[in-house]
Amino acid sequence: MSIKALDWAMDAPVQDPLAKLVLIVVANHHNDARGVAWPSVGHICHVTGAAERTVRAKLKKLEDGGFLIRNHRSGRSTEYTPAYLAPLHQMQDTPAPDAPITIKEPLKRNKGKTKVVDWEPDEADRQFAQSKGLDAAEVLEAIRLWDKQNGNKASYVDLTAFWQNWCIRDAKKKPKRATGYSKPFNGQSSEWTPPQRKMVTLDQWQGLSDGMRTYYKQNRPDVIAELKKVGADV
Repeated sequence: MSIKALDWAMDAPVQDPLAKLVLIVVANHHNDARGVAWPSVGHICHVTGAAERTVRAKLKKLEDGGFLIRNHRSGRSTEYTPAYLAPLHQMQDTPAPDAPITIKEPLKRNKGKTKVVDWEPDEADRQFAQSKGLDAAEVLEAIRLWDKQNGNKASYVDLTAFWQNWCIRDAKKKPKRATGYSKPFNGQSSEWTPPQRKMVTLDQWQGLSDGMRTYYKQNRPDVIAELKKVGADV
């Protein structure tokens, strides 16, 4: 905490009340020894009661207005320099050494996480789903719907691990698929018969998402051929 920085923030001519509150929170975390403050966006949200998007917009407004200089750091909280220290900060050739986490550092941080809504499985992820007897496109659509109904807020450090865990749970819920081999029963033939692959009706096709339609076009030419026979727009 810096009394000088806090007094400056209190007197700063910021017309937006919420932006002024954000500036005061940043000043309250100012470290005189380093000349910067580094409260996380999550902590500023906690103190102000504002949403993350709102806080980020106010920080941008304070930066554009010349009240703060922001120094983005990969994997760590952004550093903020108050305007009255800007010349000193800009003359430094090297960044200040990392400081230990203080008591005001939030307990829960979103460091290094990627939102589910921004992630796409790669070929290895799709192969993993197939190895569990699952349709990768169907798995992805289920994840997208689950995330959407929760506000698209889910984020993870390792989304490949999340994907694999989802597939493992999904595979346990599904009945085992037929292998294509049939045992003789009451004198019936024991010849191998290929398993039946799920087809798509015209009504089902019309209800599919764009992602699922793309999947069938790329991976199920048999389905597309049957749909064309019934006049589907494929």
